[in-house]
Amino acid sequence: MNKWDQNDPPGALRFERRIDSTSTAVSVLLCDLRNELQAANHRAGSSDTWEIVLAEAINNVVEHAYMEHAGHPVALKLVFSPVLLTAEMTDWGLPMPNLTLPEGAAPEIGETAEDQPEGGFGWHLIKALTEQLEYKRQDSTNKLLFSVKID
Repeated sequence: MNKWDQNDPPGALRFERRIDSTSTAVSVLLCDLRNELQAANHRAGSSDTWEIVLAEAINNVVEHAYMEHAGHPVALKLVFSPVLLTAEMTDWGLPMPNLTLPEGAAPEIGETAEDQPEGGFGWHLIKALTEQLEYKRQDSTNKLLFSVKID
């Protein structure tokens, strides 16, 4: 699935960004993208699904591939068509365990408030909300390719 090299559909907006491996950089990126989409009157400007997937995916890179160390790049190529976000995300951090995507099963919910898991929902959300999802390790890079319907 490399739709990146295909021609953009009519009405598509293309973004290429390179951000630092910090949660602040992720937040700024998401705000900037939403503002640019809204300024262009793109329907993704009022959609939340793409933002959830992109936030979870990049935050996983920051937390796991770069182990929360700032100063490392995350490169993004994003094409927002009127109905679909196609994304290619590249990092130079640690590879996925076993060079495969996590299973993405939802964590077990506890019976009381104290028993609730604090995390573990990220890959479950990513897998549930993406149309296509592919991970590749090439040399020293991780590539995550995915598409998300613009609702």
